[in-house]
Amino acid sequence: MTGRLTIDENRALLTDLLPYPLLQHKLRLLIHSLRRGPVRDKLVCQATMAFSLFHMDKNLSQVYRKRKRQMLHRTIQTPPSFVTRQRDGVTLPMRSTFLDAYKVLFLPLLPSKTKETVFQILNRTIWTQNKAFKSGMAPDACCYRCDEVETMEHLLYACENYSAKIWDLAGRALTLAISGHTGDYIPMIDLTPLEITYNKPHPSILLHVRDGTTRKVLILFLQEVKRDIIYRHAQLKQPRRREELHPRIQAHLLSVIRKIRSLLEYQGVLKYTDSLSLLQRLSHTITNN
Repeated sequence: MTGRLTIDENRALLTDLLPYPLLQHKLRLLIHSLRRGPVRDKLVCQATMAFSLFHMDKNLSQVYRKRKRQMLHRTIQTPPSFVTRQRDGVTLPMRSTFLDAYKVLFLPLLPSKTKETVFQILNRTIWTQNKAFKSGMAPDACCYRCDEVETMEHLLYACENYSAKIWDLAGRALTLAISGHTGDYIPMIDLTPLEITYNKPHPSILLHVRDGTTRKVLILFLQEVKRDIIYRHAQLKQPRRREELHPRIQAHLLSVIRKIRSLLEYQGVLKYTDSLSLLQRLSHTITNN
């Protein structure tokens, strides 16, 4: 604790450490190793590493990891998936918008599994028929719901037989529900890749939904719809290349809303009263639309 390494036992210190026999044992081992080596009463520094560890508010390893992560962030200014999207000609927003898309991962309202799905979407690691075909695990790269090549973008929002219908109904229902909830006239909410893939809040939501918690719940709704699309895709074991019926599209969105309402009610009804009211209106709108 003084910073001085000696080959002599400090009996007073060992006596103070009687309640810690393992630490006593380690100190004795250190003394024996010093006696075998060439060290003779060397003053290493003003304070030892042990002294620093005992007196710091944070563990040194945590500080080290944080600093290394900050250095890595400065080195890699944009995630690799931004470059691969440029290479493949995928629709891309501005670089700042792309980086802002990751901020949704820090919303405490999102379940961990949903955050995992969001991360996979942003980094293009969702398993698709195109990936399966390139890996030799599928006979072709066609979508199970249509005859188009199933990329992640096609799976998420471009499949005319399923995901495009999901987002079309979700946009129309959000427009009517928010309009009825706020009493404002709202232009049609058209959910594009900017809102679906890159998590940019729609301007109508930012302008007309004044409660911050309700805004976050609507963000959660969009993320859960994405997760539901990917989950149902994983359940398809055989091709079903036909247009999904409208009642099934309604049922899939309603199941997402029920799951979110259960989550909010479990966390605390009073905090989410406005959000639950909007979700109830959204549920009725989808059912009657």
